[in-house]
Amino acid sequence: MLYPNPKYLKRIKELHIPVQVNSDSHAPSLLENQFEQVYELLLREGITHTCELVDGKWEEIALKN
Repeated sequence: MLYPNPKYLKRIKELHIPVQVNSDSHAPSLLENQFEQVYELLLREGITHTCELVDGKWEEIALKN
C-alpha cells in the first residue's frame, strides 16, 4: 500500500511538500519491501529528493536514477 495515493504526487511536487519513504511493516523481511519501485515512481513524477532525519536534522537525499 502506498500513501498518499500516487495520483497526488504531481500536486505534492507542485507544492514542494517534502517526501519521506518509510515502512510500517510488522515483519523484518518486509521492512524495505518495494522501496526501489517507490523511488522509481517518485522519479517518474519529477520528485528527485526524499527527506531523512540524520543526527536530529532533516536532510534532502537525492534519488539515484
